Amino acid sequence: MELAINLKGKVIFSFLFLIIFSQSLMADKFVYKDGQILSTEEREWLKQNKIIRVAPDPSYPPIEFFDKNGKYSGISADFFKIIEEKLNIKFKYIQCENWNEIINKAKRREVDILSAATQTKERSEYMLFSIPYLKFPGVIITRKNSTKYNSLSKLKNKKLAIVSGYCWQEFVSNDYPEIQILTVNNAVNGLEQVSLGSVDAMISSLPIAIHYIEKEGITNLSVAGKTEYSINLSVLSRKDQPILNSIIEKTLSSISEKEKNEILNDWIALNTKIILNSDLLNILIALLLQAFFIISVFLLWRYHNKNFLIKHPKEKEANYRILLIIVSLFIFLDFFILTNEIFDLPHFLFGTKKTSINYGEIIFESILVYVVGTIIMIYFYKNIRFRIKMEAELLENEEKYRSVFENTGTATIIVDNDMILNMVNSEFERFSGFSKKEIEGIKKWTEFVAEEDLGKMKTYYLKRKQKKNKQSKEYEFYFVDKEKNRKNIIIQVAEIPKNNQVIASLIDITDLKYCQNEIKKYNNELVLLNKECFFQNEELIVSKRKAEESDYLKTAFLTNMSHEIRTPMNAIFGFAEMLKDTSISSSDRKIFIETIETSCKNLLSIINDLVEISKIETGQIKEKSNNFYINDLFREIFGHFNSIVNENIELNYFAELPYYDSSINMDKEKLNQILSNLISNAIKFTKKGHVNFGYTLKSNFIEFYVEDTGIGIKPQEKELIFERFRQVENYTKKVYQGNGLGLAISKGLVAFLGGRIWLESEINKGSKFYFTIPKKQADQNNSQANQILAKGKAEKINNKKILVVEDNDLNYMYVEALLSETNITFVRANDGKKAVYMVETFPDIDLVLMDIKMPIMNGFEATKIIKQHKKDLPIIAVTAYALSEDRDKAIKLGFDNYIVKPFSGKQLINVINKYL
Repeated sequence: MELAINLKGKVIFSFLFLIIFSQSLMADKFVYKDGQILSTEEREWLKQNKIIRVAPDPSYPPIEFFDKNGKYSGISADFFKIIEEKLNIKFKYIQCENWNEIINKAKRREVDILSAATQTKERSEYMLFSIPYLKFPGVIITRKNSTKYNSLSKLKNKKLAIVSGYCWQEFVSNDYPEIQILTVNNAVNGLEQVSLGSVDAMISSLPIAIHYIEKEGITNLSVAGKTEYSINLSVLSRKDQPILNSIIEKTLSSISEKEKNEILNDWIALNTKIILNSDLLNILIALLLQAFFIISVFLLWRYHNKNFLIKHPKEKEANYRILLIIVSLFIFLDFFILTNEIFDLPHFLFGTKKTSINYGEIIFESILVYVVGTIIMIYFYKNIRFRIKMEAELLENEEKYRSVFENTGTATIIVDNDMILNMVNSEFERFSGFSKKEIEGIKKWTEFVAEEDLGKMKTYYLKRKQKKNKQSKEYEFYFVDKEKNRKNIIIQVAEIPKNNQVIASLIDITDLKYCQNEIKKYNNELVLLNKECFFQNEELIVSKRKAEESDYLKTAFLTNMSHEIRTPMNAIFGFAEMLKDTSISSSDRKIFIETIETSCKNLLSIINDLVEISKIETGQIKEKSNNFYINDLFREIFGHFNSIVNENIELNYFAELPYYDSSINMDKEKLNQILSNLISNAIKFTKKGHVNFGYTLKSNFIEFYVEDTGIGIKPQEKELIFERFRQVENYTKKVYQGNGLGLAISKGLVAFLGGRIWLESEINKGSKFYFTIPKKQADQNNSQANQILAKGKAEKINNKKILVVEDNDLNYMYVEALLSETNITFVRANDGKKAVYMVETFPDIDLVLMDIKMPIMNGFEATKIIKQHKKDLPIIAVTAYALSEDRDKAIKLGFDNYIVKPFSGKQLINVINKYL
């Protein structure tokens, strides 16, 4: 027993030593070496991106700021110097007016990195965040006579100053909506307002507040309390450049604690008295703690084992030997930890970067080592005591157990904790086919369990251990005997107190199980028959319900169609009859004819929808692909609906791609029909607000959308509205006009073009419909723009010279592209003043396309001057001002004609043809 205890102690403590030793060595394994912290891909990215733009906060000292010479300074600036040295690069620092300007530049991707900012939900939408490299608490600054506001909860209904755009604004507005937030341009402005009493308090990070209070000499302010917030400053990088974020994170990780502390000590002066600052004193404290724990362990051992050693003198030598091993190991471990922390062994042995000494860590590790050692030592001596007592009890009762064990009447076994069969009775010998000599102390219980039941047996065992008396102690399994025969067995299990063994009785139920299986088999067949009958009945009920519902919906559809068709027919017949009356006036006759024309168009639209839905359902539609620009189609659709939309609704469209990148090969007519149906519906169900439509490029698909602020759609109706009958389910309560086929047609056309359609909606807030179409690249040699121009150009505009007055490069390129198939000579002016000069310089200019809103001199002034000298020179306004009064103003000031942006090539050529 002495040898076993001694060996056990050596194994455990050797294992513990290896763990602590390996952790100490591994602590420096992941310290990055200069030049090796980046992957090949990351180094290649740095070579290709020479200019990395960084936008620091200009007024955030001592974190970061620009000094009077315009040099980037502060804590973050020192960190970025280290990053530049490690990566061998130079950042380009962009100086902005304030934090809001920085945020706006980041959103527009005009900068690549924000040097110090806290992660918020809003910023995470457009930036990636590195690991935090600085952390400061948020504090409340008040006047010295207002220190009662020492927490945010006490500022309810009070005024709190926060620098605009800082993370405190989002935190406080979310958690304390009752606080009145007053945004200020910078920290100095906020502190001044607190000092003057304009606001009750200000929230700021601690070093910023201390810096400005001391710098500005504001003597009536103090730090009233600490908030639950703190700023964890990270480096932010553009979300579309994850590799840059990876580079920054790796470089920050390679900065040692010593380097960080040196930077902080240079900028932040702590207003606290340093009681202990001596390396020798800290080491002395660590050694005193070690001595204290060694003495404590020894006295504790003596106290608990005094009587034990007297009663068991044979065990005295073994116990002292174990104590010596324990104390020696833990003293050695603690000495190793202390040596590693002070001399940095990985640095000494392997040449890794030396880390700074952390005396708090030394003390903590020393305490941890000796606490663990004390617990393990107590466990060992208790285990010795229990083992001696247990062995005595087992010897005393072994004969008693054996007598009872042999006469249980069933095959009975005792199993040790390691699954070895400790004892078996004679019945189990007969049951298994093995003798006791072949089983006891040799065979494991699992050798008699069928392979497929081993997992289940293990589960029962674990559950019984965890739940003890609550878990069932009787279960079934397949028993395998010496001849590999399988038997159905019920086993009954009980725990043997104190020695962690299990006693189990086995009962053979093979014959009983066979009878049960036969009965279960016939019962399952009856259950299956019953389920089959049930499902058939359910199918009949569902079919009947669908038939009734279909009949109802068809009736509703026909009723609605009858109403929609009869309404325009009634107007046609009625006004046609009235036209027979020769006495009606010419003005009334004109109104009647226009009404008949409108009704005919409505009736034709209904017939077209019926024909279209019929073609879709019968598979008779065909794709007519052609090349066109999506942006041209959007302009046409916008022009059509903008002329008829209600004045309370704002119509907008958004095209993601530049004009020349929006060419596509697709069935333009069907795409136009889908968009027109969705926009028409959006306008119909929107009383006021906006209707927006646009598209975005998603991989190999183009995702179109139509958004409105209308009445919205209930969640349960989102799928039903695309079914043609469902749309008119409540036709007797109908408020809005229409036959209800638009969405069904749109869904069918989208599916035909290889896409899908869906929507998002909220009642009384609006809906947003989406649909996707596969993107097919247009044939550049047969573009739609060229086809349109070929149809619209006239011979008489060839060999003419046109002055295009346009300050926007893209708009000028668009005009030039539209007229590229002609032999027109172009000259350009960027503003009105230059346009006047160009007309005077080039007397052979035949026509002027004049923008209105331009720098230096606008289009109105330029036209007025030009017309004073050349009255006959045609000047056409090309502008985004689309109101009728804008057109009238332009004509009065001398313009010959007026084109509203956006416009098509055909429109432009038609207008030019009038004057050339």
